[in-house]
Amino acid sequence: MRILHLIQRYPPAIGGSENWAAALAARQAHAGHSVEVMTFDLLGEDEFWHPRLRNDRIPLPPDEVVEGVHVRRYAPVDLNPLQLSRSASPALSSPKLDSVFAGVGSSLLSPPQSLGFYRDLPTSVRSADLVHLHAVPYPHVRAGYTAARAFRKPVVITPHFHEGEPTHERRWVKRILAHCDAVFTVTGWEKRTLTQRGVPEKNIHITGNALTNEAMTCEKARPIAAELRARWGISENARLVSYLGRKVAAKGIETLLGAAPHLIAEHPDARIILAGPGSNWFDKQLAGLPPTMRSVVVDAGVLEEEEKEALLCESEVVVVPGTNEAFAIVILEAWAAGTPVLASHTGALAEVVGDGGLLFEPGHTASLASQAATLLSDEALAKRLARIGAEKAQGRYSWDQIAEVVERVCARLVPAAA
Repeated sequence: MRILHLIQRYPPAIGGSENWAAALAARQAHAGHSVEVMTFDLLGEDEFWHPRLRNDRIPLPPDEVVEGVHVRRYAPVDLNPLQLSRSASPALSSPKLDSVFAGVGSSLLSPPQSLGFYRDLPTSVRSADLVHLHAVPYPHVRAGYTAARAFRKPVVITPHFHEGEPTHERRWVKRILAHCDAVFTVTGWEKRTLTQRGVPEKNIHITGNALTNEAMTCEKARPIAAELRARWGISENARLVSYLGRKVAAKGIETLLGAAPHLIAEHPDARIILAGPGSNWFDKQLAGLPPTMRSVVVDAGVLEEEEKEALLCESEVVVVPGTNEAFAIVILEAWAAGTPVLASHTGALAEVVGDGGLLFEPGHTASLASQAATLLSDEALAKRLARIGAEKAQGRYSWDQIAEVVERVCARLVPAAA
């Protein structure tokens, strides 16, 4: 089968939908399918709105084969003159301005855009047996769906839908979801959410999510963890409460930062570690911290894979503070490291965490601080939750199962090429 994946970014770019698409594409290629990915040369969050920031780094390969998958990356351009004026000076950006300009997303001027991408899209769709779209609400979803229908190709989508997120709730997004030949969701909650929005239940298939590297040996990670503590100026006795992910407003980091003073008041030896790619918004959040918190909160930046595993093993709590996550793969990563999870009590996160962690009231700093303090104070509870989580991660989530679900659905849509 000739499969074409369309997505806004692709590894080494960091993100849940990016990792999900890459893991699936690699397994499809390994199974003997011809797999192509069309995506954009994007790494950081701010590059979506400020394309000129790409000039500060080495471009990603425009054409390469990764694990048997043909990946084509297109340099993004900004077709909105207002956006171009802002991209010339990232300092002009602000959360309020970003929310205003995000409204442009309902039009074809929403980033990322590439003339080369649109030039090559018809040819790639025409030669494919099936088109797989990833991650609403980006414009490649609309363009890919339109092209697939024009050439009468089956089209499926993994939306990673965020309930209540205005850009995800747009009419055109829900219309495309309702008319795709199949929709893959990562949780049962996401399936129920889409059914409520008019997507036929018979077209929705729950895949789940999984780790691509399930083996994690914390014993080997200890020397790396010691190096990280030294780098960050943290004593060996400090207790780490960690966030791992993209540092953008939608991820709830502001709630975690707001909870820090309450947590430190009860546990002075606690430290808040924030690991992952930053953003202009995040830089402003750090700059606004009171002086007493600047030695408590650590911006760990982007970590290498072994450093990330070491942080997961060294942490006593991993916090997932977002309010509209589709899954949050870091939950499985924390469980694999034997670390308990504290997550926002929202639909998808509550379903994934279940009895394998604690939940806090979304957006409430005192609730987050109280639950984190509970995990730091009650060692027996923390160990029990971590053990339950590890059992769930090993028994319920695997990429073999995910690939099998997708393969079965796609084979029905393209029987001659399966």
